[in-house]
Amino acid sequence: MSDFPAGNFVSDYSEAERRWLLRLAHLSVRAVVINPSTPNLALPGSPNPNTPTAGVPPPPNPNTPTAGVPGSPQQPLAAEAASEHLREQRGAFVSLYKDGKLRGCIGRIAALAPLERTVREMAMAAAREDPRFVPVRPEELDLLQIEISVLSPMREVSPDEVVVGRDGLLVTYNGHRGLLLPQVPVQWNWSREIFLAQTCMKAGLPPDQWLHGATIEAFTAEVFAEREACESLRE
Repeated sequence: MSDFPAGNFVSDYSEAERRWLLRLAHLSVRAVVINPSTPNLALPGSPNPNTPTAGVPPPPNPNTPTAGVPGSPQQPLAAEAASEHLREQRGAFVSLYKDGKLRGCIGRIAALAPLERTVREMAMAAAREDPRFVPVRPEELDLLQIEISVLSPMREVSPDEVVVGRDGLLVTYNGHRGLLLPQVPVQWNWSREIFLAQTCMKAGLPPDQWLHGATIEAFTAEVFAEREACESLRE
């Protein structure tokens, strides 16, 4: 996996912010896989003052797969690593990869919550709720790579305005919606027309629905990923 877009793209996020988000995603995945009943994961540095042990991590359990692993629930992120920038409301997708193959991907299109919260919640959902995959198992945790796609706002476009390598697509028609991230057509070497057709099929629509009244919305994404499994946990 590689960052996207490539070339002279100017990132909205610093290397430190990217590492923090990737590490947060791993932390979230590990928490929900070890304890599937975990409803959420308190952000490091944001303890609930109404909780007696807020901000105090539990002692490590040597029988837990993540015991002693940096970034595990026993060793939360440093509070000072967070930034106000990461508290801005943004949509995002979190993808999990194992041995180079997709293991789960869930996202939130609309900017309804701070980015750090969106990443945390989508990471947990990708590990447990992607209907295409069985839930991630504890023995897989050390094999996972994380990829995060931070989305721009949506804009309605005509088909000839779509640019492969820049745009992701959301196609909507008669209650059906399908989305593909901007890196997908690049990975598969699709033309614009194939990209539009594949997004229609992702929505459960005929591949030519983009020619027959479907609403097409485009967005960009800043995509960053680990180069190897659990890379962000070792930094």
